[in-house]
Amino acid sequence: MCFMMITNQSKGSQFNFLNSMIKKFLIIGCIVAVFAFGLGYVWWSTQPSYLSLEEIDHLVLDNIPEIPMHIVNRLKPYQEATPTVLHGWNEERGLLTSVQQQGGAQLNWLDAPFQMSEFALLDHSYVEVYLNPQATTNTILLRSNDGDAFSYQSLSLETGKYTPLSTDPAWYSPVLWSKSGEWMAFSSDRRNGFAELYLNQVGTTEFFAPVLTDADWYAIEWSPDDQKLLVHGDPILDRPVGLLDLKERKLDFIHPVLTPSFYETIHWAGDGQGLYLTSNQGSEFVRLRYYDLSRNAMQVLTQQIPWDIEEFAVSPTGDFVAFTANEGGSYQLYLMDTATHTWEPVVALPKGKIHQLTFHPDGAHVAAVLDNAQSPGDVYVMQLETLEWTRWTDQNKQSLKQDDLVLPELIQYPTSNHRTGQAQQVPVYYYHPKQVSHPVPVLIHIHGGPFYQFQPTFDPLIQYLVNELNIAVLAPNVRGSTGYGPGYQQLDDGMLRKHAIEDMGALLDWVAEQPELDASRVAVGGGSYGGYMALTMMARFGDRLAAGIDFAGMSDLLQMIKNASGNTLSIFRREYGDERVEDDVTFLKNISPLYQAGQITKPLLVIQGENDDIVHPSHSEQMVQAVRRHGGNVWYLQVGNEGHRFLRKDNQEVYNYIVSLFLKTYLFNES
Repeated sequence: MCFMMITNQSKGSQFNFLNSMIKKFLIIGCIVAVFAFGLGYVWWSTQPSYLSLEEIDHLVLDNIPEIPMHIVNRLKPYQEATPTVLHGWNEERGLLTSVQQQGGAQLNWLDAPFQMSEFALLDHSYVEVYLNPQATTNTILLRSNDGDAFSYQSLSLETGKYTPLSTDPAWYSPVLWSKSGEWMAFSSDRRNGFAELYLNQVGTTEFFAPVLTDADWYAIEWSPDDQKLLVHGDPILDRPVGLLDLKERKLDFIHPVLTPSFYETIHWAGDGQGLYLTSNQGSEFVRLRYYDLSRNAMQVLTQQIPWDIEEFAVSPTGDFVAFTANEGGSYQLYLMDTATHTWEPVVALPKGKIHQLTFHPDGAHVAAVLDNAQSPGDVYVMQLETLEWTRWTDQNKQSLKQDDLVLPELIQYPTSNHRTGQAQQVPVYYYHPKQVSHPVPVLIHIHGGPFYQFQPTFDPLIQYLVNELNIAVLAPNVRGSTGYGPGYQQLDDGMLRKHAIEDMGALLDWVAEQPELDASRVAVGGGSYGGYMALTMMARFGDRLAAGIDFAGMSDLLQMIKNASGNTLSIFRREYGDERVEDDVTFLKNISPLYQAGQITKPLLVIQGENDDIVHPSHSEQMVQAVRRHGGNVWYLQVGNEGHRFLRKDNQEVYNYIVSLFLKTYLFNES
């Protein structure tokens, strides 16, 4: 009995002790939590609530509110994913690549899967990087741009030291290395305004005398034995392609039909007996062809592929040609045996844009960049013997999970073909938000051109809008787009453009029929021709739109044509209309947004590069003024150090911030 009493007393004491300790831990925990909260609050209260853009001197911000930091922070992981650019192989160091960063382009060596080493950071003035094909060369060549002037510099692979090769202010073309790596071919107007053709020996800083001087001349490719150079004259004059014998300094034209307008890309065959080229002459699609130099005979090699051939590369050994077909915006890679000209598709790569095909000097490997909606541009390397691909980079691994990104669905919506009187289907890439519990707002994104094509490559802004804001994005390949044959591309020429505008009304009809989409919250946006279409939609269908975004869009087509010259003028007259014809002038005014500015009553964001030499900034400025004169609400951003496209990463990020804020404001009524 006594033993039981002692035991119970012992248990009671232990319980009281534990209870006391728990209370102490809880009290200490609460004190620590309160202290941590206080420190966190102090830190949070000292952080800026808005991103200050006013201090950036190259930005003109007109009626644009401050950017909330929550937009900046939520966009950050998407903007950190940047594409890879290939510059060539070096047998000792591997692949030379670059990735755009805030300060410029970061050059890297990639010698094995995910084994990347930083080499040099190039500022924004550098527009081209040329890696000599010979491993014994310890320098790379850079072409830099300062306004209208270009210059060459060499960069030592060992010391990182820059050496200028040209100091006079002039225009210099991209550089073409000889196969041996001992010579470089380029064009320059440094002497008399002509683009004269030069051949310079690697290692010298002195210019040799030009080899072709009577007009504009450009190098295409060195022959496999470096004895001949494939050249062409002024593309505007459409001079025939020629073979320059470098020993005799003699130029022979190949064939009258082989002119710059005939082909898109051209390369020597490995044996030097012929040329591989792509062309759509006499064909519905761009085909890969072989031109036999001795017989002056052309052979079409990809007649059975009902798509455009986009890119091709010939292996250094000449045994293979790797080429891609653009199948409605997604690419298929093929490998051709040059001995038999038979080809087969290469599988095991994810769907997307396969480009920058780059053969290793040994001819046994080929590298390419794959870009799709879930990958910003990653390097893959294929072993030709086994046709096995290996991924070498993962550009979004630091900030994004690939499975969290949205792959668009390729759909079609109906409209009318006014030539045939039958239904016409317009292809659209449809980005679905994953979190949908009620009808979501919509952004219609229209590509430029119009002779271009939307391809579902990685776009940080689109992924942010779809994933973070639950905005559905529709990217149509409107009539006039490339990639679907010349018949589709010509459906918007001249006065047929009114039907392309009507197609956008048909797309709004389709949106209204989709239960998951909110037809009362639709915005439209685009760049260049896409900006023109966005402005036109705002004027024609403003009662069905909530907002519009115009990036460097043409506001006056008649003005655009009148200011054009040379080959550009011919293209514009064929595409839009002839300023010399009275009926065309009337039509051009009727479809130009500037003359309908009073009908734009919904909020409009206009963005423009000050140095734009394709669509002059006056198109944006006069549009902003015209809409405001009629009482319209316009946000206007002008960027002083950019042209028709924003090439600097910091400016691209500012663009994304402002577009995001604009859409949040007018699709969600958030000020």
